Amino acid sequence: MYAYVGGNPVNYTDPWGLRIRISDQSGRSHDINPNRVVGMAIVQIMNNPELKGWFDSMLAKKGETISNILTGKHDVTLTIYPGGLSDFIGETRCDGFFPETRNDIPNMSIGLNADVFDYSWWHTDAGDEQNAASWFIHELGHYVDAYTLDKNPGIETGEHLETLIKW
Repeated sequence: MYAYVGGNPVNYTDPWGLRIRISDQSGRSHDINPNRVVGMAIVQIMNNPELKGWFDSMLAKKGETISNILTGKHDVTLTIYPGGLSDFIGETRCDGFFPETRNDIPNMSIGLNADVFDYSWWHTDAGDEQNAASWFIHELGHYVDAYTLDKNPGIETGEHLETLIKW
């Protein structure tokens, strides 16, 4: 539990008992704790009525809520893949919907470039963690869109969700 909340259970608790699996394929250490990033994203979604409402309205098409997704019911995995400035920041893999996705990210999962978890990538302050959490939310939106619409939703979903995030 301490790792999930970034070693700070007072400020980053998970009162809903939610989780996302993390698979680090980057082979390197990170300045920013991926568990903390996921925890921040979950808290942002669950405490932000606009974000939670968007996710719940989309998932209602399948008779579900965002809590169903975040509890692991759908085995959502965040894969941290080896980065490089030439790679995409994030990618969602849903076979049949996103044909250009990396092969090293499992089907029906979210991938983030390892560089997102380094301070040098953004600002070297708390904004780095928020940016990483925002990218996770962006990619989770693509995952939910593909799952609920059964098609490639395009990039507009992630960009829309970014406008709803309130740090």
